[in-house]
Amino acid sequence: MTETFTIPPTWRWLDRPPLGLDTGLKGHVLVVLYWRLGCVHSRVALHELTMALTEFADEPVTAICVHVATCDEERDEDRLRRWVQTSPAPVTVAIQPQVSGERLPSMLLVDAECAVRVRAVGVPRRSSMRAAVQALLTEARRAGLAAKVPFVPAALPASSAWLPIAVACDGERIWVASAGRRQVLGFEQDGSVAMVVGSGEPGAEDGEAALASFSLPSSLGIHDEYLVVADSHSHTLRAIDRSTGEVRTWCGTGRLGHDEMGGSYGRDQALSSPAGMVSRDGGLFVCQAGTNQLWQIDPMTGSAMAWLGGEVADYGGDSFSAGQDGAAGESFSEPIGLADDEDTLWVVEGRGHTLSAVDLAHVQRRTVYAGFRRPVAVVLHGDRVLVADAFQATVFAVTASDGQAVPLLGPDHGLVEPVSLAMHGDRLLIADMGADAVFVCDLAADQVKLSRLPVTGIPERVVSAAGPAALVAQAQELREHSDVSIRIDTPGHDDGLEAVVDVVDEGTQLLACDRHEATLVKGSMVTVLLPVEGPGVGALRIRLRLGGVTTHYVMPATATASGELEATLVLPTG
Repeated sequence: MTETFTIPPTWRWLDRPPLGLDTGLKGHVLVVLYWRLGCVHSRVALHELTMALTEFADEPVTAICVHVATCDEERDEDRLRRWVQTSPAPVTVAIQPQVSGERLPSMLLVDAECAVRVRAVGVPRRSSMRAAVQALLTEARRAGLAAKVPFVPAALPASSAWLPIAVACDGERIWVASAGRRQVLGFEQDGSVAMVVGSGEPGAEDGEAALASFSLPSSLGIHDEYLVVADSHSHTLRAIDRSTGEVRTWCGTGRLGHDEMGGSYGRDQALSSPAGMVSRDGGLFVCQAGTNQLWQIDPMTGSAMAWLGGEVADYGGDSFSAGQDGAAGESFSEPIGLADDEDTLWVVEGRGHTLSAVDLAHVQRRTVYAGFRRPVAVVLHGDRVLVADAFQATVFAVTASDGQAVPLLGPDHGLVEPVSLAMHGDRLLIADMGADAVFVCDLAADQVKLSRLPVTGIPERVVSAAGPAALVAQAQELREHSDVSIRIDTPGHDDGLEAVVDVVDEGTQLLACDRHEATLVKGSMVTVLLPVEGPGVGALRIRLRLGGVTTHYVMPATATASGELEATLVLPTG
């Protein structure tokens, strides 16, 4: 007997009016995803669904993402909204008030007559999902049942939050991964922006800082001269040259992998939701949250091998158990954060709610503490292991010798959703997505308290000459002490639209002048002349503010003994 899909009246909708099958969804192929916030598999499923359906944007195909909270912390709609806003495209989110037995994540495919045609459990493969959706869409059109127009999701209001999701420190700069911007930012110790890596567009492109792209840069680590980025939604391990900002992929195919062995090299080796990492003995230990393992990756050769762990349960609800202690059959339950000392790897397990220790000499795992709600990050300070629990908004200090955990910092100090930790001497750095801030705490001070890193200079958006933006740059050689001419065309904009143009040098102090303001009118061309101090290589950052909206454009610039640079910035019509 065919199952008929209905939308329960008890569902609530995130930032939209109630939705029913008779209100815009008649004649649509529906993809219904049941997921939960505190499960890495669920968040990956949400991303995979979003990416798989991009080619159906103009078709009568609609995704409904049903959030099923299994604990009080997952019922926090502000937290849910933050994570949904990291999706590369708008999604329609329903909130199911009660747990009703769905295994999470799970998915239904519903045809244009509301019949359930497919049930699946786990993270869907993009190719299989696209093929199944296309088959149902073709069937609906042949039967004359397909709707004429697509359903347009009510996108969440645009957020100005940068949503810091990971933090690292190399002794000179503080590096922060932004989930909201899909960029990695390097800050000086005073909080001023020194480098922005990533175009801000979702993707997994390598290249110079302004051209590269990230899907969800979720963990950071330091390895030699590189900042290592676990790009969890593109399932890649990326390396940023800390001096130039150039990005390249060390490992990962760009697609979700299911390999639990390894053995391939570099971009031929599939990964599954890489997360926390530590640099050790010339290589990296990396959490693979998707396969519940720790892997070893050699950046020099690109080799990647499973080292410890494996699947412990299925995808259902909270049925993931804690990891198992022992030698041969050690297992983890969503390893997500790593720290190390001389002879031990310290692992936090998100689904297992535990802090574990792995004896490196004997390759044995033991549970140190199992009372967390959602542990996400771990660092060491003296003989204490510091663990961030996102759901409890608390950083705990765990005594390594006896496993006693006591709150060190919490909501009373200003924490909302701490998701990453880093140490710089006695300074503890905390990336807090809920507070939209990076906090600093001096653990050597008499009184433990938090202060915000006073970040300055974060651009609203960065695009590049070779990116999707309408920026055309023709770079030639610059003559020493000559002028840089930047011509700005504004076709289609209203007369009298005020604009502010700031041009600053990135990296080499190529320019003597760092600011120019001009008022633009419809169809105008404004030339900004900037004196050049001397030869060098850098990048010009143009900040253009039109009608209260600020956009940043980045272009390379080279100065030699002869020649000139001319860049033309053409704004889109409208």
